[in-house]
Amino acid sequence: MDYELFINTKLERINIGDLLYEIASDVIVEEVKINKMRHELDFQYVYIGCEYFSIDIDLDDEDDDMEEYQEMNMRYHSVNTNMRISVQMISKTFNIGWMKFLEIIGRILRVIDGDLLLLDDSSFPVMKRKDNMLYINSNLDEYRVKYITKENLNLLHYPYIEENFSGK
Repeated sequence: MDYELFINTKLERINIGDLLYEIASDVIVEEVKINKMRHELDFQYVYIGCEYFSIDIDLDDEDDDMEEYQEMNMRYHSVNTNMRISVQMISKTFNIGWMKFLEIIGRILRVIDGDLLLLDDSSFPVMKRKDNMLYINSNLDEYRVKYITKENLNLLHYPYIEENFSGK
């Protein structure tokens, strides 16, 4: 399963890569790799990988693309974001990886002051932080309810409010 993590930060993209690597290494404990690479389409990115997931941060994210994401995130989710981070979970280790990823998000929430939005691969908003308040989407289908549990969300170590994002 893939996720897109959008954040609002004053940190440079390369510094976010280093920060995420430090946080992931601390949370995962096992081997975590980081590489600064150039894609065959000629853009630079930071790759962070472990046995549970990989994280990619496009270092050359064109302003037009990010501007479009900013507008969509503000229009549909009322959050102000300026950076996109791609996360790809490894299927066979999803259950453990999801819990580790929640711990990482919790640490990000404590380090970065701006808004945050987590979307899954179907653009479903899992969580968002706006005005320093974290909201978890309570409008879950039968699959999401299995991994977006109160027990798992406790791994954030961050206060949150459950809210139905669909407005119904």
